[in-house]
Amino acid sequence: MALLAGCNGPPPEQGLRMLAEGQRLLQAGQNRQAMEQADHFLREFSHTTRADQAYYLRGEARFRERQYETAEADFRKALDLTGDRRLRGNVNAALGELAQRQERMNSALVYYTSALANLEASEPPADAVGYRLGEVRQAMGRWEQADEAFHRVIHAFAGSDAARLAGQRVNARAWTVRAGAFDNHQAAVALARQLQQSKIQAQVQAVFTRKGPLHVVQVGRFPDRAQAQERLDQLRPLVPKAELAVTQ
Repeated sequence: MALLAGCNGPPPEQGLRMLAEGQRLLQAGQNRQAMEQADHFLREFSHTTRADQAYYLRGEARFRERQYETAEADFRKALDLTGDRRLRGNVNAALGELAQRQERMNSALVYYTSALANLEASEPPADAVGYRLGEVRQAMGRWEQADEAFHRVIHAFAGSDAARLAGQRVNARAWTVRAGAFDNHQAAVALARQLQQSKIQAQVQAVFTRKGPLHVVQVGRFPDRAQAQERLDQLRPLVPKAELAVTQ
């Protein structure tokens, strides 16, 4: 079948249907079935012009299944093959997200920057990528550069979820441990008092969201992420759902 399609030519209709079905399955959350479609395509049509999309599809499915090593291999193969600018942007964004999850912030910074250089600046997924770039810069202590990324998202994608999240992180200059967040102020106060009884200094901060005020219990203020992570590790036995957060 691949020979009929021609080396480096477009795949036949059968191959296009495989890719379309794989995308449908991926969007439906059926990751393993999406992988099977990509596998089938690559067995039959790996020398056609849509092989880059098949590798990207399989990489996305593997990423969602937390098969990170093989997902990265697929993304890199897609990047090697593709000449499509938007696909290059999407693949770099995926590699950036993978690197960020693995705490490889220098690599994530490079990938997200490359993604934004290839994506349309005023169209998704540039909003999500720009927001993640800001997150990475904050993790690296580059607060002013993070603000630049967040402001671009806020201005270019006003009203979007990414802009709302960027607005919550802009102008931050330190890290804290978020022990809990509550709609009810008294619940937040109760947790803060519980922590204080364990000789842990905690305070309640009000954060305003579209759904109304959120009462956040914070522990400490740290100049860098590593110090906040150390405090989080100490706090986890008492508050398993505690997490890192930025603060002004």
